[in-house]
Amino acid sequence: MTWGDVDWTNNRPHIRRHKTDTRFYMLIYEYLRPLLERLRAAVQVTVSRTNHLMQSICTHDV
Repeated sequence: MTWGDVDWTNNRPHIRRHKTDTRFYMLIYEYLRPLLERLRAAVQVTVSRTNHLMQSICTHDV
């Protein structure tokens, strides 16, 4: 999942299933959104729509 997969307006990321190449949506829990926003702000300089979220989480201390 990349930063570009997160729909901040509707509060949900979309995930692509590799086997079927279909997308499904999840909700961002209320308590998780502030953490994701802080992380996105911390890496804003290097974030593009193709940067992976987990890579950002592992390389930045939020």
